[in-house]
This record gives sequence, structure tokens and C-alpha cells, in this order.
Amino acid sequence: MPHLLPREHRFAHDYAIYLHDLVVGLLKRGAEAHVFDVTIEADQAEQALLQTLSGEALFDWIAENKDQRVSFEMDYKSVFAAVATDLCHFALEGLRAAAKGKLTVAYALFRKPLCDDLFCLEWLLADPHDFLGKFRESSPRSIEIGSLEATRRRAIVEEAVRLAGGPGVAADRVYELRFDRASPASLARSWDQALHLVTTFKAIQTEPTNLNFVFSGRRELETQWANVYWCVPYLLYHTSWIVDALFATIAMVDEEYAQEKWLRRAVGYELWAEYGRRESPRRKLPQPLAELLGGLRRECPSCSVLLAYHRRNLRCFVKHGSVLCSSCGNATSPIAEHN
Repeated sequence: MPHLLPREHRFAHDYAIYLHDLVVGLLKRGAEAHVFDVTIEADQAEQALLQTLSGEALFDWIAENKDQRVSFEMDYKSVFAAVATDLCHFALEGLRAAAKGKLTVAYALFRKPLCDDLFCLEWLLADPHDFLGKFRESSPRSIEIGSLEATRRRAIVEEAVRLAGGPGVAADRVYELRFDRASPASLARSWDQALHLVTTFKAIQTEPTNLNFVFSGRRELETQWANVYWCVPYLLYHTSWIVDALFATIAMVDEEYAQEKWLRRAVGYELWAEYGRRESPRRKLPQPLAELLGGLRRECPSCSVLLAYHRRNLRCFVKHGSVLCSSCGNATSPIAEHN
């Protein structure tokens, strides 16, 4: 972690990176298992023709010559994998820029993944036939976020949140952070200012003798950092649940992997939420964390001392997937034998 990032934001940064890695890991597992592949029944002549086609030409031929279900499956899987990958690329670079104190660059990079890419995935989950119908048969403008009525956009977000079922995710907040430029909590304000030297929208109108984000001093950087690490991990947490829900429509994840992923994500969320409330951590773990860990009493396999789940060890678990024994220092997964 670069020294430039204030200590108070470091766990939020690490948790955001973990959430990014969670999505990347699932996409990699899916690619290795060929879950994004589509089987096409074809005779010899068609097989020979298919060998000569690729990209849009291939998709068009399938749409014209095969059952609509095949075309739908190809569009669904390809859009899902490609957009989720694009989201991860931009989000990771945004987090790297934020850690280095390049907040203007970070906000500019966060707009595409957390506004456009995420909404595309939400729409694909909430109403796949509507989205893919427009994607395949209409002009690109029909799936452009700004072309949608606000009520339709909000309805898509609400339905996606309902279907994904991420604990702690509120549709109103997910929407506000990305689309409500009038809200002081909205990222939309910051990424508009990061992308433009001058903004004229009333809520974020550039002040006289100023240029957006150009003359930021230490105080402004602190405010911008706080906004990044209170908003971005929350949206990446939501993203991870959206990706999980989409993945579940095309494949299954083995139980052991899903269990570890669920627990690390949940523990990280509770620790991040505690940071976000800006309260001094109490000695006793908050009730949600205590409940999460209640069934995970386990002895160190090296020295038989009961593993301790204090905040420092829990942060280690979120970041590395293991906790450290207070007696011998052995790194152990608290769920390695909890199946």
C-alpha cells in the first residue's frame, strides 16, 4: 500500500480490491470451466461455414439461421462476461489511482464501471429480454443510460437489487450514489467535475476564479479520499452480488468456494461499515460480526490454541483468506474444516 494513502482508508481500499478480485476470480473460474461457451448444432456444411465467421458476422448468421434461444444465450453470455471484465479493468485502475492520491484520475476512471458497466449488468439481470432485444435490434441509443426515463432506470436498479439479494444493499442508495447529481453523497457530482474543468449544473456549478479539481489542496484531497472509500466499496459490494446472480443463471459454484467467498465478503462489509460510521471501534465486536463468526470456533492445527477473531485478525482474513494464531503465528483459514 503506498504510504500516501492515509491509514484510516487502508482497510476500505483493501476491501475494495478484494471485491474486485472476487469478481475477477469468478469470471476466471467460469472461463476455465467453459461456462461462457455456447453449443451450436450444425451439419457439416454449416460447420465449414462457421469456421470462416467471427465476431458480428458470426452472431448475425446465428441470429438468422438458428433458434432464437441460441442467439439469446450467446448474447447473454458474451455481454455478461465482456462487460463484467471491462468493469473490473476500470475499477482496479481507479483504485490504484486513488491510493496514489490521483483523485481526479480516479473519479474519471470510476464513472464508466460504476455507472455504465454496472447498469448494463443490472439491466441484464433485471430484464434480460428487454435489454438484449434492444441490444440486438435497436439503435445503440436505446440502451444508453441517459436516454432512459429516470423512472425506468430506477425500476431496473430496484429489480436488480431485489434479485441479487445482497445483504445491506439498498436500491435507493445504489441509485443515489450514481445518478443523483443533486445529492451531496453522489459520486455523479465528483466524476462530472473530474471529467470537466467547468460544470454548470446548479448543484456542482464551478465557482468563480476556480477550475474543477485543479487547485485541490490537502483538505480537498482528504474530502475526496473519504468520498471514494465510503462510496466505491459499497458499489463494488453491490456489483459482486449482481455478478453472482448473473453467474448463477448459467452455472453453479462449488459449495466450499462459495462459503469462503460469502464469509470474507460479509465480514469485510461489516468492518467497512464500522469504518464508514467514523466511530472509534469498541473492544467488543458489533453484533452483526459476532453473529457471522458465532459458528466458526476452531483450534489452530499447529498448536491447538483457539483462533481469535479480533478486528486485526478479521482484516487479515478479508485480505488474505486466513487468520493468524496468537500463539504460534500459523496462518489458518477459519473455515478450512467447516463444511
